[in-house]
Amino acid sequence: MSVDDAFKNAYAKLIQGLQNQTRLPSYMQSDDDFDDDCTLRASWGRTQACDYVLNSYSNCEGGGYIAWTSVIVCQETDLTEVLFLVISIIWLLLLFILLAVSADEFLSTNITTIAEKFKISQSVAGVTLVAFGNGAPDIFSAIASAVSDESPKAGLAFGQLLGGGMFITTVVVPIVILITPIQLDAISTIRNLGFYVVALLWLGVIIFFSNTLFIWEPVGFLIIYVIYALTVVSGRMLLRLQKWREAKNAVFVRPATGHAHHHHHIQPNTISSTLSQLERSNSIKPVTNGTANHMYSESDDEELPCQDVSFSGILADFIARLNCFDEKDFFEASWYMKIFQICQFSWMVLLTLSTPLAQPPWCKALTLIHLVVSPQFLLFAFQLTTMNIFGVGLQLWALCLCVSAILFVLVLATTSVDKEPTYYKMISCCCGFVVSVGWVYAVAAEVVGTVQMLGIISKLSPEILGVTVLGWTNSIGDLVADTSLAKQGYSQMALAAAFGGPLFNLLVGFGLSFTIAVLQGKTVDIDVDIEKLFMYGFMCVSVFGSLTILVLSRFRTNKYYAMLLLCVYFLFMVALILCETVFSDNAQSITMSQPKVYVIGVGMTPFTRPGSSGKDYPELVKDAVLDALNDAGLQYKDVQQATVGYLFGGTCCGQRALYEIGFTGIPIMNVNNACASGSTSLFMARQIVQSGNADVVLAAGFEKMAPGSMDKLMGPLPDGRAYAIDNHMKVVDNNYKLTNSPSACQMFGAAGLEHMKKYGTKREHFAKIGYKNHLHSINNPKSQFQQKYTLEQVLKSREIYKNLGLLECSPTSDGAAAAILVSENFLRKNPHLYPQAVEIVNQELATDQQSVFAENSCIKMIGFDMVQAAARRLLQRSGVSINDVQVVELHDCFAPNELITYEALGMCSVGKGSEIVDKGDNTYGGKWVVNPSGGLISKGHPIGATGVAQCVELCNQLRGRSGKRQVDNVRLALQHNIGIGGAIALSLYRRADGKPSPASEASRL
Repeated sequence: MSVDDAFKNAYAKLIQGLQNQTRLPSYMQSDDDFDDDCTLRASWGRTQACDYVLNSYSNCEGGGYIAWTSVIVCQETDLTEVLFLVISIIWLLLLFILLAVSADEFLSTNITTIAEKFKISQSVAGVTLVAFGNGAPDIFSAIASAVSDESPKAGLAFGQLLGGGMFITTVVVPIVILITPIQLDAISTIRNLGFYVVALLWLGVIIFFSNTLFIWEPVGFLIIYVIYALTVVSGRMLLRLQKWREAKNAVFVRPATGHAHHHHHIQPNTISSTLSQLERSNSIKPVTNGTANHMYSESDDEELPCQDVSFSGILADFIARLNCFDEKDFFEASWYMKIFQICQFSWMVLLTLSTPLAQPPWCKALTLIHLVVSPQFLLFAFQLTTMNIFGVGLQLWALCLCVSAILFVLVLATTSVDKEPTYYKMISCCCGFVVSVGWVYAVAAEVVGTVQMLGIISKLSPEILGVTVLGWTNSIGDLVADTSLAKQGYSQMALAAAFGGPLFNLLVGFGLSFTIAVLQGKTVDIDVDIEKLFMYGFMCVSVFGSLTILVLSRFRTNKYYAMLLLCVYFLFMVALILCETVFSDNAQSITMSQPKVYVIGVGMTPFTRPGSSGKDYPELVKDAVLDALNDAGLQYKDVQQATVGYLFGGTCCGQRALYEIGFTGIPIMNVNNACASGSTSLFMARQIVQSGNADVVLAAGFEKMAPGSMDKLMGPLPDGRAYAIDNHMKVVDNNYKLTNSPSACQMFGAAGLEHMKKYGTKREHFAKIGYKNHLHSINNPKSQFQQKYTLEQVLKSREIYKNLGLLECSPTSDGAAAAILVSENFLRKNPHLYPQAVEIVNQELATDQQSVFAENSCIKMIGFDMVQAAARRLLQRSGVSINDVQVVELHDCFAPNELITYEALGMCSVGKGSEIVDKGDNTYGGKWVVNPSGGLISKGHPIGATGVAQCVELCNQLRGRSGKRQVDNVRLALQHNIGIGGAIALSLYRRADGKPSPASEASRL
């Protein structure tokens, strides 16, 4: 490939990355989220890494407008990859400038005007609007990491908010103290640090007692903030009341020191003068006075609108509004500051054209532009541009454009160039505030996406990125502003802001962002790792230590206190580096050194129609267990413990069945976990072996079923007690109304209907899955159905539920299956079994999440979220991706569930399951072979035996013993077994010797 071709291809990848973002925002989709990492393995080639990123979009992209991870990972040459990596870093620096300008010059300015126009008191404004404006970069970065991303990154927000807090309280504070040691105001210091302590204690409750974030936990931060704000306001009111009383009895009154959040140590006449003295920002401040500060100085409020109403005069006035460039400052600046000012000027022009600002005089031309541009920008910022409304194909951008046109004509006709409308400033500051929020949010989302890409490429954790890249850049402004205040003699004010600012950012940033995420139905996992513990611990040391030392020193600061804080930050960074290197490697080695468990023998009976075999369940179990023992070359007396899964039957059926083989007095555990009973039996057996309590464990499952629907056994109980799926049926009823069809058909059929409605899946896609599984089972001698059906026969089979035919449903069946699990120690003592041993690499057993009923979604109701979460954990813990798997035995109780599970397992993006069917990536010759056994639809579904039978099929595939249905070169095999009510059991298998399955000469379907 030539260099020219390489750059053309790279450009195409960038455009593709941009196009990937032309979708509805995450809160309008059903794609769900997990706080799992996107991990690129060193052994992968470019194609494999690119496939992984594209198929793990929700975890690998940060929710920005450019899919940077896809853009860089999918480059075909090292040259273009490095080039776009450099471009992304430059882009990140430009974003930080834009974030600073949009927050400082537009959001804060509009907030100031709102406070003035609506006559909001300085105390209230200080702890609400002003604090919000100053903390906007931190707050919106946290919101972006939790909301704009389809997979909320709690670690990134955690690292950023605590990392920024650590930097300010242990770097900015001591620098201010070293400039001017002062006597701090006791009341405001105790209040700020005291509430910081409360916030950290609440954060500790979340970290140590919650694995998943519940709505009341982030709301708790917002409640603490409300109490904090009320304390500030009431304290200010009491102070004023006291001053008023003193004024009545004294001739001379000493000026009071303030106690508000941003601490009014001078007595200004207006809120704007207060802000001009106290302004501090959490991002990079403009360096010169020749930019926005030049445009919008306080004297501008007294200027008049354009007086020259000619076209040339209006044009000159409009151009002057855009010209915020100070030539004198520019030519006197150094070369790098010139570059900075050029970038800043470019962003200022863009922001001025899109964001109303009330402080400068009325400009009719600019206002007319805002009427058109501002609404369209807001739609773009929140990714709502192509949203369809009213169900008639009308997109939101077109509707807003129509509204803008009407307003454009009204303003054009009813206003003059040289006279400002009566309510212009009030309306302009409110609209400008909304657009400014859109800018800050959009830029923060892009920053988070770019930072996440850098983390994936560099393999740094989100916590480290939050502490360093986001934490430092968003805190540089605090360092500059607070040290500047200290040099001007406002050290009291600077230190109050240094303690109060991070507190506000933590309470509102964490509380607001994750409250929104949870309300969207997202699942936010809080995984407690060593980085989080160190960050939390050092933050507690910083705040608790400062409070203790200041109280003991009677709030007098000195250089020793400052040096101690700097040492704390140094130790904090050293600890984080150790966490990221030494400790993380040790943790990984501990995880990888878990005892291995192997399957050395498998067996199963033919699955048959209920009653057709003439055998009762003890005979079925006996046949399956003896097959497994013969396969392993063992006797029943060698088995030390047993687990037996079944759904229907009385108590101790496992004992009754195994007594047919022998009475050895071993522990026998009966397992009932809905349709996942068999795989749960397997899960328990593996745990027993891993624990060291046994070297040889039998996992078995069986079912002796009755013909027809299972509703009489699983439906409502005659005495009115709650039954396992009553809430599930309510979701079906809310969406599609209950029918006389079997309950299971209604649940999975309704999920299929929802998928068709949301994503355009066709009835034929489900029929093709039924056709495929019946075709696979032709070569399975133990399958219940071994007859070939055409696609037309599947489509025209008797309807069991809306758009769901008989040949797309699993039947009731009789059957049993068994597997012999052994320890690594046992296998070492019996090396002749090594060639046939199959390692259970990892397993996941999980239950439903909070969203299963919360969203009234039939897809969620059948367990989509728990499957997706379990799959991500399984693959991540195993260090593989779904693309490394060749064979999947999937719980296709109904054809729609197989298609939906493609998406939950990460085989494709949400809503794209039909593409796997269309491409043939679910059968021989495709990317995966799904259900080579015929699956539940054709092989049969004796509930308790199903999960163990899946293990039997996958072990035989890895061994190369599957005859005509053998898949070539199988290295990894995945088992998926779900039970409504709910449970999901996943298992990952590979040969003990690590080799692929032997090449097969079997004929292909």
